Amino acid sequence: MTVFNLGCSTGSKSKSASSKPAIQKSAAVQALNLEQKKRASEEQRQNRKDQAKLLSKKSQIDLGRTRSSKSSKDLLKLEITESQLAQLSENDLYNELVLHSERNDEIGFQSRFQMFQSRFPQSSLRDDSIYLSGMMQVANKNYGPALQSMNEILKNYPYSNKVSSALFAKASIYKKMNLGSLARDVYQSVVVKYPGSPESLRAQNELRLIQSTL
Repeated sequence: MTVFNLGCSTGSKSKSASSKPAIQKSAAVQALNLEQKKRASEEQRQNRKDQAKLLSKKSQIDLGRTRSSKSSKDLLKLEITESQLAQLSENDLYNELVLHSERNDEIGFQSRFQMFQSRFPQSSLRDDSIYLSGMMQVANKNYGPALQSMNEILKNYPYSNKVSSALFAKASIYKKMNLGSLARDVYQSVVVKYPGSPESLRAQNELRLIQSTL
């Protein structure tokens, strides 16, 4: 009887032990599937963004051709009013953001940026618009809001193609604020996290400049 009971107990333990790897494997498979779904969703989002950028670029070219054929008096008539802005599509409004960013027109940009954020909260171009806003703030030496924009991208859009640019911009903002040690740490993060990228190469140059001043 004792031998029989021991045999049953051993079999039960063996079955319990063998089930643990199966559970762990199942959890690992679920985690992998979740990560694959996230990446697939981000790829779809990026494809939509690329298509929107192509349309935006085409719109800029068409607008440039139209404006070049007009006199200075006619150009004034092409400026969009607030009511007209409210009727623009997502891509056309983003195109307005790009246009006023290139002009460094802070007032015109901010009005369009606020409208874009409120009208298209789920836009695939939202991270791009935030980056443009941050760079606009940098150009006008508003470093606090600029840092907020870059941090928002890094926190809320970890798969965005703007992450490496936002991280580099964050380091550059610290440098402009004379926060050398913080700038150095973030530049080093760019090099480590995005090796071979244009931002990584620029960060290496910045690190050499910082090192030469120590």
